[in-house]
Amino acid sequence: MGYRTERSPFSPLNEEQFIRHLEEMALQGWRLEEIRGERLCYRQALPRAVRYALAFHPEVGNLDPLPTPSMEFYQDYCLQAGWEPVAVWSAFPQIEVYASLAPDPVPLQTEPRVRWKVLGDWIEQRLIPRAQMSAGLGGLVFLLNAFLLAILYDPHETDWALHILLLAGMGIFLYLVGASIFALIRAYRLRDQVRQAERDGTDCQLDLVPPSRSWSVVLSYVVFYALLLFLMWVELTRGEGVWGAVKVVLYVGCVRLVWWLMDLAKEYLRRWGVSRYVNWVLYGAVLYLAFQAFSLLQDVF
Repeated sequence: MGYRTERSPFSPLNEEQFIRHLEEMALQGWRLEEIRGERLCYRQALPRAVRYALAFHPEVGNLDPLPTPSMEFYQDYCLQAGWEPVAVWSAFPQIEVYASLAPDPVPLQTEPRVRWKVLGDWIEQRLIPRAQMSAGLGGLVFLLNAFLLAILYDPHETDWALHILLLAGMGIFLYLVGASIFALIRAYRLRDQVRQAERDGTDCQLDLVPPSRSWSVVLSYVVFYALLLFLMWVELTRGEGVWGAVKVVLYVGCVRLVWWLMDLAKEYLRRWGVSRYVNWVLYGAVLYLAFQAFSLLQDVF
């Protein structure tokens, strides 16, 4: 049986486009099995029509053992209505995907006002706090890094490769600061739009959500690999030669491996953890080990 993955082209807030994409994949013989971070994982099956739906659980914490009692209660209700739980969005474990083989299943949420209220609660309790953390702590770290690179930058330096590296680094860090602030502003505006739809009790399209994230994903990959190739070229021509280029690749690979292991630990705690508080303590230990691993990489490379 085949297996494939893809980066999700739509945000979960683009519910209609996201569901349509999953249903089109099912018609092609690919059935959603799980969602890891931003990647949709499919298993091969017979091509047939499958109906999908999203359920939001604002009360679920990021490291709660899954499924929580409230999720189990909701799953029992959905199973009686012909919906089967398929996957939980690992980036946001409050978002659950359901599937039904019935040609015209009973909608999970028939009242628009209820749907908007649940979505608004999720935005206020989960999306906005994460955006605040990213814009506050993350933005400060990015800004400090850009400031340090600006201090190191010397306009009279004759090495043009160093000019490019420092300017590219400052540009990337400043872009990350702006992107985190913009994401926070968009989260607040999205909350206001959803709350207005809840008060009106009508269905509407969330025009503040980008219809697709494919362009930003392509741009990020282009910038990342362009910078990686440039660093390798600098090492080949001006640094330690082939071994320097190999060390650049190994360093980037090790960093990605550490991040992957951190995500894997989070998934393990959600699946096998005892309680929310124990999971947070254990994940704190994981963060400490990751920090030590990054420090070790700095010393080795």
